[in-house]
Amino acid sequence: MNRTKDAYRHQSNNRVIMWYKIRELYLKGFNKSQIAFQLGLHRSTVRRYLKMDEDTLTAKLQHRRRYPRILDKYESYVCDVLSQYRFLSASQIHDWMKEQYPDLPVVFGKTVYNFVETVRRKYNLNKEGLSKRVYEKMPDTPYGEYAQMDFGESR
Repeated sequence: MNRTKDAYRHQSNNRVIMWYKIRELYLKGFNKSQIAFQLGLHRSTVRRYLKMDEDTLTAKLQHRRRYPRILDKYESYVCDVLSQYRFLSASQIHDWMKEQYPDLPVVFGKTVYNFVETVRRKYNLNKEGLSKRVYEKMPDTPYGEYAQMDFGESR
């Protein structure tokens, strides 16, 4: 949740900076097309920013839309499952949700993954129980010290 707040704050700061840059160039005598070319924006975007005064910009930045998520009503179930079994993957939780709730909307696996990660962050339910990977990169060795062999072939 902090990442989304930080991303939103960063985006807001960028908009304020853009508003000031557009104002500065306009006061120097540049027209809208020149400002758009200089800043890599569309001319209508420059026009919209020039119509805004500072109070309008501030009000616009403070208003933040919050869209309801499709899986919000299953948050308590996911939280309960993750509290008991922190090692479960999002795809396993998705399968369990399909079994538990026949009315579960059809969503992509990535949607469930994002939702499960949001619940993990919100309730501090980090994934546990996984050890280090069995397969790791070998350390670099001098050329010719090791060879690779495929067991399916013999010559």
